[in-house]
Amino acid sequence: MKSSGKEDKDSNVLANICILNTSDNQKIKDKSPSEYRKLMDDSLVPCVLNAAICPANMFSLEYDAFISERNRQLIEYAESLIV
Repeated sequence: MKSSGKEDKDSNVLANICILNTSDNQKIKDKSPSEYRKLMDDSLVPCVLNAAICPANMFSLEYDAFISERNRQLIEYAESLIV
């Protein structure tokens, strides 16, 4: 994120966190989502994004738009758990 001009306070937010194993994390480290999308099996992408509560179009979104949309989805999911 630093290489794209984002400060820690902008990138270290809940909506930008995903649980990954060390091996996968090293593969995508310092890559943009559009770059690491190419490493994913096309048939698994919808399931992975749904399980991670990520927007279906996340790979085409600019960072700020992704954060905004994922925040919305995370809030919606959290609210569904407490109703």
